[in-house]
Amino acid sequence: MSILARMRGGQQYQLDLLVLIFLTFSVLINSYLSVKYAESNIYISVVNLLFICLALAGLMLHQVFCGGIKFDARMLPASIQQITVFSAVGFLFLLVTQTLIFKIQPSTVALSTIPETKLFYVTAAVSEELFFRYYIQTKLEQSLPYIKTLSIPVTSLLFTVYHFAVYGTNIYLLYAVFFSSLILCSIYYLTKRLSVPIIVHMLANLIAA
Repeated sequence: MSILARMRGGQQYQLDLLVLIFLTFSVLINSYLSVKYAESNIYISVVNLLFICLALAGLMLHQVFCGGIKFDARMLPASIQQITVFSAVGFLFLLVTQTLIFKIQPSTVALSTIPETKLFYVTAAVSEELFFRYYIQTKLEQSLPYIKTLSIPVTSLLFTVYHFAVYGTNIYLLYAVFFSSLILCSIYYLTKRLSVPIIVHMLANLIAA
């Protein structure tokens, strides 16, 4: 049996304690920003509410259509090592990809402080991973039992279409989103731990912000 097969064998697509912490943090921050900007900037307020809805939709859809949520509260040394190694390697790949492709573009989200901007993009990563990786990619893998890896490019394509609302038709930014998603999907496919692509995505968004 190969190393990859041993690593993935018997695992479920699961949530761990880190995901629960990230989700709680994300909902609290999005709620705070939504209330704060309810009168001064309705766009920011609505987007923060949408992030909360996206995260909850990912969880509910996974529960209903993907066989139920599997939660593992045990943070064993082997689990921590796997999360650390894959997060570091994934982040390096993502950093190189975005450095090679990304063209700097002003953000469409005008938050009043730099810390708020960074928090906004960190919470975006949590919501997007819960919906696109935890629900869509998992469901595609279950629906494509003989060609599971097709879930990676298909999810990435949908993830790119979702970003049309932010980047419009800027081809360089959309390329960056697509290839970054390929990396995130591959990490999720290999580890079956949502905390890993969430960490990588958060770090990438934190630097980009």
